Amino acid sequence: MAIPIALMVYIGCTGPEASGPVTGIPVRLALRHLSSIRGTVSELNGETIAFAAGTSPGTYSEIWESRVNGKEAVPLQSHYYPEDGSRLYLRGYYPMTEPGSNGVVYRLDGSQDLLVSDEQSGCLSDMFWQDSKKFTFKHLLTQLNIRVRVEEGYPEGACLTRMQIGGSHPEVLLDLNKATLMAIGEPAVLTIWEPDGTGVLLSGSYTDTPTATVMLEAGIPLTFFATVSLPDGTSLDYEALPIRFIEADSLPRPGVSYTLSVVLNAEKEKLTLSTTVADWTEKDGGEVEF
Repeated sequence: MAIPIALMVYIGCTGPEASGPVTGIPVRLALRHLSSIRGTVSELNGETIAFAAGTSPGTYSEIWESRVNGKEAVPLQSHYYPEDGSRLYLRGYYPMTEPGSNGVVYRLDGSQDLLVSDEQSGCLSDMFWQDSKKFTFKHLLTQLNIRVRVEEGYPEGACLTRMQIGGSHPEVLLDLNKATLMAIGEPAVLTIWEPDGTGVLLSGSYTDTPTATVMLEAGIPLTFFATVSLPDGTSLDYEALPIRFIEADSLPRPGVSYTLSVVLNAEKEKLTLSTTVADWTEKDGGEVEF
């Protein structure tokens, strides 16, 4: 889902690094829309969005931190248009993290969404407040919602004790120049749900079992894991079951929310899955299957 954000910039009369007294009006960032920016919350009040800034396209030398206050993102420091009329180039990203020499490194723990905007440029004669200068933020990850029930005839008293997703990398690098993610390291298995106690009794109804929501790397093969403990002390392990998304390349798309409805059978080879696909607004869409 793309998120339009209007950036309102007011004229200043000094350059970004000029010394001496400042008489210009500082940059202010107005947020037109914040719904679903994380996929799970409707606003980011009190949090920080970053804008990478530079004087040439795709090359950034500064990070402008802005604190969200209602529908505004207020810069923590004042910034101004260059007084010589030259252009500023900005690209937004969230969450705020200081970049290294190659980009911004994020650890994917399943709970955090990542967003990046298109690049916009502005100057004294072509200011950012214009409609054509709106920043559009896009989700870089896939959202996966998993719910589980059992088929008729499943052993009574069975408890779900683990759900995991494999295939996503533990760390990614956000290349601000290209607005793309690059995987770091080897794919891993991420635990997305474990009980606080001994487990959750499984039943034939989805409403009786927990739903796990997780943010994952897009565009890669993903696998599903689950463990069920049985009353006789044994367990059933569903291991590395491939998830095939009904896309042209069978891989999940960034900015799409997939709901996986898993139906467990005591004969593991008969496990079935029915799904719906939605963007972050949960509209009906396509399918995902094992």
